[in-house]
Amino acid sequence: MDGVSAEARAGARVLGEVEETSLDEILAELRHAIDATNTTAIPKPITHNVNKSHSSYPIPGLDALVARQRQTAPASPLQLTGRYLHLIYALISTLIAAPHLKTVVVIDLENRFDATRLTVGSGPNDDAGHEKHDIETDTDDPLRHVHVYRPARSSIEHLRDVIAAAEHRMLYGRHDSRTREWWGTIVIGAPLAAITGSSSAAGRPSSSSVQVTASWRGWMRVDRDEVRGFPLGASVGEVLADRERRQAVVDEAPWTASCAWGSIVFREKGATAARDEPPSPR
Repeated sequence: MDGVSAEARAGARVLGEVEETSLDEILAELRHAIDATNTTAIPKPITHNVNKSHSSYPIPGLDALVARQRQTAPASPLQLTGRYLHLIYALISTLIAAPHLKTVVVIDLENRFDATRLTVGSGPNDDAGHEKHDIETDTDDPLRHVHVYRPARSSIEHLRDVIAAAEHRMLYGRHDSRTREWWGTIVIGAPLAAITGSSSAAGRPSSSSVQVTASWRGWMRVDRDEVRGFPLGASVGEVLADRERRQAVVDEAPWTASCAWGSIVFREKGATAARDEPPSPR
């Protein structure tokens, strides 16, 4: 019982550190800023925390695959499909921790993004023995720099306004991440076609900050790496006796993100290896 309570308290602390803002709040900020431009000069962005070039994807092998895709589709973000949340958790966990120290916006249309899955301090560039981030003793908790928005599903134009409003808030609004570079926006639950447009409520391309989309459609697919099943002819008793060990093997199995240009193998806490050969047909 004490263990369960401790886990519940730890989960509550993690969720409390992730900044969640309602759609009404960010749209209100955007409307206020637009009204203010009628009588005052347009404020300049906080240039020290804006990523001015294509964002890098600091998981070994991933940047190279995105670069190959951009040779055929310039400025294309990473477009994920399959079991994409696992790669998103690994990517964000790496981005917000040292040495990168970025801030990230997540727009979650599916209401499935779980902040407790972020394992800060266990990214691909950390030492194997590095402990997880201590959210009780660190004065600048990395989780504070994950800004999560959960708007209700509606029209495409509404989604574009949400993206523009979140971008406007990161550039002009008051938040705890002004001292960090803003890496970009991750949109969960909508393909790229739904968020691209020539204009938005803020008067700029609505997809300019989007670095990742995750939906039913994408050029990179995330799946669990295959785990060998029980041997042919195994009895029910053998299966039951080996059940816990095999479940542990499944839980620890890595993930594969594959596309036409190759694939990477990663664990949710960060990438561990890269494969350059084309993925096997599915």
